[in-house]
Amino acid sequence: MSRPRRALIRSSPIPLHEQLARILRGRIVSGDWGPGQRIPSENELALDFGISRMTARQVLVRLSDEGLLRRVQGKGTYVAGDDSSRNGAEDHVGIRARLERQHPDAAVEGIDVARVSAEPDVVRALRLEPTATVHRVSWIRRSGAVPVSAGEIFVPDHPVADIPDDISLARLPPALAAQHGRSVDTVTEVLHAAVSTAPLSDLLGITDGAPLLVVEQTMTAHEAAPVEYSRTFFRGDLVRWETTTHF
Repeated sequence: MSRPRRALIRSSPIPLHEQLARILRGRIVSGDWGPGQRIPSENELALDFGISRMTARQVLVRLSDEGLLRRVQGKGTYVAGDDSSRNGAEDHVGIRARLERQHPDAAVEGIDVARVSAEPDVVRALRLEPTATVHRVSWIRRSGAVPVSAGEIFVPDHPVADIPDDISLARLPPALAAQHGRSVDTVTEVLHAAVSTAPLSDLLGITDGAPLLVVEQTMTAHEAAPVEYSRTFFRGDLVRWETTTHF
């Protein structure tokens, strides 16, 4: 027996994805779906509402960006506000991730791993001695041939062992967690404006003095010293920061 489709008004000037977003948002705000509750999957929503899976995914991503939902890879999508669906820093959707989603076709290139002397900003962020060395993982993201952002992750030499040269950004958090034996439970992000200077300008294909949005992120495990510090530089002409507040 087929499942009944729920009402979306196809003749309405309001796009189907916006109608669905309003319906799902209403169920969350009203308490029909409570914190930590798993909600229907993309396939189930597509079948229930007679829409494409891509449209369903678009709505779930949007509500996740609004902080109403939490998507956990391999598990499902949950209403935010309860820790039962959390899986640590790997599931964290913060400022950096939301800015990156503005260019979903962008790909990470040029990942480079090196051991370097910690500069003053890194020393302060990771609470290191001034003479400390750190692992630095740097990368650039391009949308086609256009550079969108560039970033660096810094990790203390101790207690982390060598980072493989072929590490990917997606594999880095679990790899670090496995090596220092503790899962990250606190992520602090700072968003600020800056102007570009060489050599970053050359890397991003912009002129010196061009505007940037910079996201600094520090990860901490169980109130101990930070285990990771990163900074990502977004071209100011290609991203914008937008928030939605529901009352």
